[in-house]
Amino acid sequence: IDAGQLADAKIILDKIVAVTPDARAIKMLGDVNMKLLKSPIMIPGKQYYVIQSGDYLQKIAKKFNTTVELIKTMNNMETDVIRLGASLLVYEGNFSIRVSKNRNTLDLMNGDRIFKRYSVGTGKFGKTPAVEFLIVDKITEPPWTRPSDNKQIEFGDKENVLGTRWMAIKCEAHPEITGYGIHGTWERDSIGKQSSAGCVRMLNEDVEELFDLVPRKTTVIITE
Repeated sequence: IDAGQLADAKIILDKIVAVTPDARAIKMLGDVNMKLLKSPIMIPGKQYYVIQSGDYLQKIAKKFNTTVELIKTMNNMETDVIRLGASLLVYEGNFSIRVSKNRNTLDLMNGDRIFKRYSVGTGKFGKTPAVEFLIVDKITEPPWTRPSDNKQIEFGDKENVLGTRWMAIKCEAHPEITGYGIHGTWERDSIGKQSSAGCVRMLNEDVEELFDLVPRKTTVIITE
């Protein structure tokens, strides 16, 4: 599919998904959105930014509410080195996350529209709290603290249940709700059902993709 067709497909799919929650259309829309985001094609939210004195990637990412990883992907950058006066393609993020416990889905929202839907595992017996959270920390190859004895299990140990990424989430309205996050899993068959101790679990490849798109302070709304 060429650039024009991708942009046209997005317009059509956005309209279909706004009217009917058709699973096939939502899947196609997610694929099209990711291709457009990572391509040089200009879409709403994408712009060129000229690097100023004192800039560095984290600072630019914060300015546009995006991530260093996404800036590097969009500009085919191998390192964090940037040049004064050069132009960088950036995407002004307006992402939020909505998790449905009932459907075991995680919707990455762009404004009020679905950007991409992922299948997830949620807490057994409805244990995942249905409240509004914020992403407060993001860790690559996270260690896991075993609840039974508080022992830290390093990444790579087969006992570590967190997969390749961990995004800690915090509920500001209920500070007593602690220890929850969005993370990867090695147990692929646990996705799409209520299977976790309370966290939202994703396939490793899905959590890696999401991790690179959403910055800290992204809202995560979990509903029944």
